Amino acid sequence: MAFVFLRRALAGKWRLGMLGVVGLLAGCAGGEPRIGDSYTVHTPIYADNRIFYLKPAANPAESVRTLELAGTPVSANEQSTVVQANAPLSIMMRSVDIPAIRDANGNKTAGIDGPADYAVILDIAAKEDGSNQSIVVWYQRGVQPDQSLNFSNLLVYYVQRWDERVAPSFRLRVMDVTTERNAETLRALQRAQGVASGAASLANNPLVSPLVGVAFTAAELVLANQRNRMVLDYSVQLYSQAAVNQAAGSDLGLLKQGTYVVVGRPVGGPRAFWEKPLRYNIRTNQALDGDKPLNVPTALVSVGTFESIVPKSVLEKSVALTALLSKVGTGASIEQVSDAQSRLEAALTAYTLGERLARYRDDKTLNLISDKLNDEFFANALGSEEEFLLLRGLNACYKPKAQFTRVEEFLKFHDKPEGKACAART
Repeated sequence: MAFVFLRRALAGKWRLGMLGVVGLLAGCAGGEPRIGDSYTVHTPIYADNRIFYLKPAANPAESVRTLELAGTPVSANEQSTVVQANAPLSIMMRSVDIPAIRDANGNKTAGIDGPADYAVILDIAAKEDGSNQSIVVWYQRGVQPDQSLNFSNLLVYYVQRWDERVAPSFRLRVMDVTTERNAETLRALQRAQGVASGAASLANNPLVSPLVGVAFTAAELVLANQRNRMVLDYSVQLYSQAAVNQAAGSDLGLLKQGTYVVVGRPVGGPRAFWEKPLRYNIRTNQALDGDKPLNVPTALVSVGTFESIVPKSVLEKSVALTALLSKVGTGASIEQVSDAQSRLEAALTAYTLGERLARYRDDKTLNLISDKLNDEFFANALGSEEEFLLLRGLNACYKPKAQFTRVEEFLKFHDKPEGKACAART
């Protein structure tokens, strides 16, 4: 009997001890935000955020622009800003601004106590495979209140051809990491500042996927359990015109060229704040209530449809050729290597000619493209992706009423007198 009692008592102590250990571990892990949190959303200091579209001004010299809530139906004269299917997609982090310690009325600003270290993280999913990429766009130490972070218009993401069935999703986070003093983490974060110098050399190597701007993969980071604080955290998906048309009344956000602005609602402010006709001053980087500056954080992301880096298809062919060459004598035939080399040469030639055409728009390049496409060997080695991109460049050059969809259409047009030169730039 005594033995049974002792055993139960010891078992009880053991269970209590284990619960204590579990509690201690849970306490260490904490519920604080981390840069690598791709699926967990921690309510930020500015708990209520919204995303707006920064409407272009009729006069480009105007510094104050209207903020339009994402999801507002597009007007007829704004149709040109809608991103079209198969267009290239370039994403830029334009700016991030931290509020002052006190607002214009002298009221203390929530969460802003003095100089702090901030990390800006952008999660983007815009590719056909639905993959998400988490990027530390910027890390800056000792940021003063009422300051813009020291960057502007950083190119951080590129999709060579946007599939309109994919609604790009964006998650933008601005995190106060002042308490983070883990040495490994700091070294990793500081790489975000120095990676720009190495990006150019990597981009010149066709076997390495090029880095874009100062983009930095956040998956490499392992944060220590410190009390980081989230200032802004907002996620949004933007849709194609076709998707918006087929979701009548849903007020889906439309993917447009231009700038999107995340604005934090003042802490303690009513929900009716979002009824205000907000504006934005592009010189002072401040959201405005009428003419009155708002003491709130803002973050700007811009969407463009210009080509940015070496197409992935060229890199893939280069990697494929390298893999085959490494197997020569152990499995790959000479015919396989020759075929891969032909496809790589055609891809590189098409890319080079397309780049020359975009840069110089001269008759010499048009003649070279015509000669190459009349070469049966080159035409047969040219992949459908390179053909599409070359035709897109030719359409941009000529601006024909009916876009070229086949190589034969370009060749026929080039034989005409009006096909000898590009249209005037607009």
